[in-house]
Amino acid sequence: MPPVIEARHLVKQYYRGEFAPYDTLRDWLTGGRRSVRPQFNAIDDVSFCLDRGDRLGLVGGNGAGKSTLLKILSRITRPTSGEAIIRGRVGALLEVGAGFHAELTGRENIFLYGAILGMSRAEIRAHIDEIVAFSELASALDTSVKHYSTGMFMRLAFAVAAHLRTDVLFVDEVLSVGDAAFQRKCLDKMDELATDQGRTIVFVSHNLGAVRSLCTRALHLDNGRLLADGDPETVIRGYLASLEAAAGTGAWENPHPDTQQAVQLTGASLCAPDGQPATTFAPDDHPALDITFHVREPVPAVALTFRLLAADGTVVWTDIHEITPANGQMIAPGEHQVTTRLPARLLNAGPYLCLFGIATSSLETPVLHPAIRFRMLEAGEHSRTGGALAGIIRPHLEWRDTVNGMH
Repeated sequence: MPPVIEARHLVKQYYRGEFAPYDTLRDWLTGGRRSVRPQFNAIDDVSFCLDRGDRLGLVGGNGAGKSTLLKILSRITRPTSGEAIIRGRVGALLEVGAGFHAELTGRENIFLYGAILGMSRAEIRAHIDEIVAFSELASALDTSVKHYSTGMFMRLAFAVAAHLRTDVLFVDEVLSVGDAAFQRKCLDKMDELATDQGRTIVFVSHNLGAVRSLCTRALHLDNGRLLADGDPETVIRGYLASLEAAAGTGAWENPHPDTQQAVQLTGASLCAPDGQPATTFAPDDHPALDITFHVREPVPAVALTFRLLAADGTVVWTDIHEITPANGQMIAPGEHQVTTRLPARLLNAGPYLCLFGIATSSLETPVLHPAIRFRMLEAGEHSRTGGALAGIIRPHLEWRDTVNGMH
């Protein structure tokens, strides 16, 4: 039986920046003032095959090419060279709300989305009760989806894609907008689709734990190139090692400044109580996090993203700090700094990795830079066991004893 998906030497090339405008008709005809935009390969010679029932996870940082690869496979964009062969009907969840019409109700969008997938009304009707039950949106089914939250969009879109008959399912990071319980429900459903129905799944997520639990194989992409292809645990370890190698210890300076960006990170540091960058912290420390960024031209707002990873790649937490000047003012060009403190008595002993990103809006997905590595020390005298306890967080709880018989 031939593979369900065959990717053969895929290349997708894009341009950065813009062509300079032509000054005159003569310039346009002669090409005298035409500027050449630099090219880059979002996907660079990627090849792989997937069989029926395979569950593939794509890992890599922002800008690695994961979403571009999914768009090529789902026929949203054409490769510059190479070919992608898909055998069977494809369902894709690449962006929240894609394939939905804002003015239609949830029920109407089920039929619309099913039609986009190539299904008849009879096929959709046969599954609509399952779709509604899985989405948990029965009370909002006859409401226009323009009133839905992003989480409700995702619930309905996933329910449709999972219950209508497709041979291949592509799922991008959209599951991250749902609540934890529904995310688990979606992962269980995808496992069922692959195991019981033989559906082939390609899954993109920064949640490496989800990739581990769902996928039977993983690819590591970096700058469009395929760095590793194998079992998820091995590929994830290699990915995390590359992140740690790219990060500094205590302090970080952007190694690749781009003067054309409206805003960009220039540095970050994690400091001990004495104000100096440090690599290890005691449980009672409040590490000070300083981030510097450069604004090239006035912007109305800036959104800083901070993400903390544990040693196994588990996301401990993600925080977005949006800076919006009052009274409609703009953030002036130049160097700027923001500071915060990490909570004391929160993280368990072990190594951690800080990633940072910046954008001009919290709605924009920034490229996250692996910037700082650090280690939390053992609790020492604060630990009654004298050693490490299980878990990522280890907050200090205040207990009050009211046990009878104590003297």
